[in-house]
Amino acid sequence: MNEFDSWLEEFEIRELLDLAHSSFDGGQYADVEQLVEEVLRHLGEPHLDNLPERIEARVLLGSAQLLQGKDIEDAFENFMWITSLVNNADYSSLFREDNISLSNVVEAFGKLIDCGSFLPDIALEDLFRTIDEGINWLEQIGRMEWLAAFRLRKGLLFLHQYKKEQALQELEATLALGYRYPEFIHLVECKITLAEALYISPLPDFERSLRLLEEALEEAEYPDELCRVYLLKAKVLREKNLRQRDFDEAFIAAQEAVEIARTLQANPYLSDAYVERSRISFEMEHYQDAVADLNEAERFYVSGSTIFASRGGLYMQMERYEEALADLNHAIELEEAEPWSLGQRGSLYVRMERYEEALADLNHAIELGGADPDPWIISWRGNCYLLLERYEEALADLNRAIELGGADPDPWTLGQRGELFLLRGSYQEALTDLNQAVALGTKGSDWRFYVRARVYRQLGQSELSNEDIQTAIQLLQTEKKNGTVYWWKNFNLALYTLFHGEDVSAQAQYEQLIATCPSAIPLQEARRDLKDVLELQPQHQLARQLRQQMNERIAVLQQTAHS
Repeated sequence: MNEFDSWLEEFEIRELLDLAHSSFDGGQYADVEQLVEEVLRHLGEPHLDNLPERIEARVLLGSAQLLQGKDIEDAFENFMWITSLVNNADYSSLFREDNISLSNVVEAFGKLIDCGSFLPDIALEDLFRTIDEGINWLEQIGRMEWLAAFRLRKGLLFLHQYKKEQALQELEATLALGYRYPEFIHLVECKITLAEALYISPLPDFERSLRLLEEALEEAEYPDELCRVYLLKAKVLREKNLRQRDFDEAFIAAQEAVEIARTLQANPYLSDAYVERSRISFEMEHYQDAVADLNEAERFYVSGSTIFASRGGLYMQMERYEEALADLNHAIELEEAEPWSLGQRGSLYVRMERYEEALADLNHAIELGGADPDPWIISWRGNCYLLLERYEEALADLNRAIELGGADPDPWTLGQRGELFLLRGSYQEALTDLNQAVALGTKGSDWRFYVRARVYRQLGQSELSNEDIQTAIQLLQTEKKNGTVYWWKNFNLALYTLFHGEDVSAQAQYEQLIATCPSAIPLQEARRDLKDVLELQPQHQLARQLRQQMNERIAVLQQTAHS
């Protein structure tokens, strides 16, 4: 017997349990395991008299194992043992009279479902069956006031399975029960969860979600709850204000989440808080800050691919393509069935002109999305088909992505479809899409003005074409004054200048960019875009000359990369 075990011998069971609770609250999970083992040794064989302490101890033990993420199966067995007690008629009187034991058993049901979500061999049907067994048990012992706890778990399961309408229905019922029996369920938890469901629903209700989060901020008693509320508030505000490009409130909320998370021990939200702040920095085009936050998030992450997929997408935007591919490959190694990571890599392969690999990733990502695919991934597949000149397939994907967007279509997707209509000679349909995309006025709108200028030129409306191309040039020139503009946007500026007929200026811009661009990928994109000019003027001497210079430079860069 070591010194620690000898010291434990001096304590009574209640004192040991209190010590275990204190260790759990402090994140000292290894100590929790030792203390609980000592409690169970003191208790001896299970019987009705020691059952409350045994249940309490095994809930603590299973919770510690679950939070450590390394003994999920052991945690599952602990919670299974507790929930199996409900089938023993000898114990029904205990749960009718002892609220503490009843509370622990209800918690064990919830934790059992959490464990099942991590175990690949546990079917969803089994988890839903577990919830229904808990509901039936409450009916049998006449304690329906605890029903909200089970409906909350059911709502969460629906939420994690992207069954958003069912999730909303369960969570609305949970909150109603919570108001009716506030002493039996944590209302802050209900409000946070319902706010999340409202935010990710097919028709998001941002205003109600934010109202619930403001209530939760006022009612939250613990720092970890405040951290969760600020984190979700940042996400809701980011999405709500995406079109207006106003991210100040979202950034403040994310900053609060990070600061609170830093003060907590063993806080599972710290990595998520850094990831969210990085996403907001990305939208604000503060790319270096975004990378720094993701690097911090990597230090604290427990599992999953989110950090690497996010950083891969960020590196892609920053034209650090090899790093982007490395992060996205790692994300997919960690979670092969994660659509977002596959979609990101597919979009990178499109930019690299690796179209077969792009379609393989994008097809797989869409299949994994099942009945609720990500419209963004479908849009990228449409873009890939567009570049391959498979116009019917491109149109089908872009139509579907726009339909999935409902009343809030994505401007980039509208712009892509507008460009497709232009290439097919459907100029009025092109204008309809491009007018709507331009009116939304989001980031990247310079390209949509350029495409509309091409449509107007085809229609012989030179004045409107000139107005649009001048607007596109001004937007990019303003971006250059306000901060870093990456290679692909500099190439776009040269393209707009060439399209506008300013050949001397365009030639100077292009030749400097071709000579200094360190990566083949922006050059490949710029070479594709020169086709727009050559389709209008096949004998355009400068465009043909620039394309040849690009071919030579791309060959040199690719040879260097492979040597």
